[in-house]
Amino acid sequence: MRIRSIKAKNFKEVGEVLRISGSTVIRRFKEVAKNEMKTGVRLPKAIAIDEYKGDTDAGTYQLIIANAVTHEPIDILPNHRKETIKNYLYQYGTDVKMVVMDMNPSFKAAVKQALGRPLVIAD
Repeated sequence: MRIRSIKAKNFKEVGEVLRISGSTVIRRFKEVAKNEMKTGVRLPKAIAIDEYKGDTDAGTYQLIIANAVTHEPIDILPNHRKETIKNYLYQYGTDVKMVVMDMNPSFKAAVKQALGRPLVIAD
């Protein structure tokens, strides 16, 4: 498998550079990400969460969770809905003490409900 790094704002721009469709870029991204992502792990003490535009049956936007110290991706949630985030953090976030995120009201509510009052750093 060959991997190429392209600086772009979204999958559509990547597709334009590679002369393929945005949906093909998303499909290939998922194939690579599936092998790299670890699911069902305990989250580290410091995580970063952010949404990105993708395309799944669960929604147009997904949520990526990364280690805030090493910047390594940990997992991708199928959507960025409050309940999805809250349930995931409740299940795997026992050790989380710090969350780096934007101040999206759904993110804030999910983090507070699942983790109590971790240190929140706005990005």
